[in-house]
Amino acid sequence: MILAHAIGNQAEAAYRRGDLMVKRARVMKQWAAFLSTAPAQAGSVTPIRENKVAAE
Repeated sequence: MILAHAIGNQAEAAYRRGDLMVKRARVMKQWAAFLSTAPAQAGSVTPIRENKVAAE
């Protein structure tokens, strides 16, 4: 809902207008903090699956 661009009708838009801006601001601050955080050290990521090279 925070990133939604279209709201069904004017009545629904009026009800949502009040508190969504506060929620959106909080989420966007969290996103900015995430983006400005240094990446994890190399080697701290566990691969989900192994890359298999096809035999020639």
